[in-house]
Amino acid sequence: MVVLFSTLTHAGAGLAQENADFDRSPTGYMGLEVWLRSSGIQVARTDPSTNSPVSRASLRIVPLPWSRAGRIIGDGDRSMHSAVFGDKPSITPTLIVLPKWRADRLEQGVAREDALIPSSDIDDALARIGIPNLHIKRTGPRFRQAQQSILRHRVETIRIYQAQVFSRDQTPSNCVEMAGLQAGALLLKCTFDFDFYVISDPDLLNNHGLALGENADFAISMIDELRGLFGRRPVYLATADAVASNAADPDRFLAFHLWFIWGAIILLAAVCFWRGAVRFGKPLTNEATSDLSKAAATEATARLLRLSGNDGRMTAQFVHNLLADKAGLLFGPHAANDAGIERMFRHLALRDRSSAEAFEAISKELMNRGKSMTQSDLHRHLETFKKRLGSIKLESR
Repeated sequence: MVVLFSTLTHAGAGLAQENADFDRSPTGYMGLEVWLRSSGIQVARTDPSTNSPVSRASLRIVPLPWSRAGRIIGDGDRSMHSAVFGDKPSITPTLIVLPKWRADRLEQGVAREDALIPSSDIDDALARIGIPNLHIKRTGPRFRQAQQSILRHRVETIRIYQAQVFSRDQTPSNCVEMAGLQAGALLLKCTFDFDFYVISDPDLLNNHGLALGENADFAISMIDELRGLFGRRPVYLATADAVASNAADPDRFLAFHLWFIWGAIILLAAVCFWRGAVRFGKPLTNEATSDLSKAAATEATARLLRLSGNDGRMTAQFVHNLLADKAGLLFGPHAANDAGIERMFRHLALRDRSSAEAFEAISKELMNRGKSMTQSDLHRHLETFKKRLGSIKLESR
């Protein structure tokens, strides 16, 4: 349990660092945060819809959660919908920012064609969060620009490379265009059970795109318009990784239907602790315990050698050391050597010659030829050695 807790803590720290790196990348949104603050708009990075009263936010700006390799993040349509729209979408309006670039292919700052996320993947992601009838298209590898007047008496010229727009002929009737290019719509207001907004091209808001044309001024105009009557409240600005974390909310692991699993884990841990700490009582201290421990250690070591696939050289050394130890027990510590082993074999032959000779033969076979045996031969000889050793009584004089 301690290891599991440490692993989760380490993973959380790594995720926080990854989020910070993403915010400062070309496809991140740190520039938008700085620009909003400098324009007098408060910015919150903790989602008000889940961690504080909804009334404190005027707008939620939420990029769809996308991995660096260009795959949507999230383990279910329902969790993705909740992570994107929040708990009370009818109260706090949400601006969904679609993805466009694969972050792992923009490392050198070059926006190549293969760095674009396939449009079909983005269409599938829209369907997963409950917007199945929106489809995007791209205008090709060139810059597009157009004048926009989302606020009265304010006109900005936006500029986008590889523009990504909504296909107007496939836009559902419950979505209204608020900004766009000649090729298609850029910003839609959609009404389902509640109102929300979708922007097709993230380059109007991300670090890279804000530096083009008058995109930065357009971002302020657009956000002011979408905030509406709640213009004095902060804007919640998420990152794709932060939304992905919400989609995999740890609170889901405490849901009612999982309680019996956690209960079983706690019960199992308690039984293991009781078995190891209480059931067998205090350790025995007499000589029988010492002999039993040595026998158990010998058996365990032999089994480990058989299972681990170590080479015969280790096995030969193990058998030699074991026999030397037995000779030391019979004749004293000074006899724990090759001469003592030979003396032990002669001593055993005085009691049962055939058993002693068989035991000596298998022992020398392992010590002399163990390093060249195959695994199957080594296993078979070790089994025979164990049986011979168990049938011989070694008593000190």
